[in-house]
Amino acid sequence: MNPAPGLDRGRFAGTYVVLRCLMGALGYVLATGWGTRGGDPPLIEDASINVADNVDAGRLLAVWWDADRGEPLTQREIVHPGGSLVLRLPAFRGHLAWKINRR
Repeated sequence: MNPAPGLDRGRFAGTYVVLRCLMGALGYVLATGWGTRGGDPPLIEDASINVADNVDAGRLLAVWWDADRGEPLTQREIVHPGGSLVLRLPAFRGHLAWKINRR
């Protein structure tokens, strides 16, 4: 994992990783303090991440997953104009997984 230079840290200190492929990307977001100390996971709201700086235009489907239960939380279709792709994350506790596929 890399420190999150593209993570909006307005509400929490976090770390994320992005794995990209031709048809999409997989990612994971972790509230760093909770990940190192444990305890009750914090509620994270109003956070966003920069997935990549040069993403081709097109329709994408983003699906967010509960990292503890392995179940989808929500999904959103994105019509991306091209260029930097910034994902606004749904509210989550502690950590969150996601995937993006081209439609």
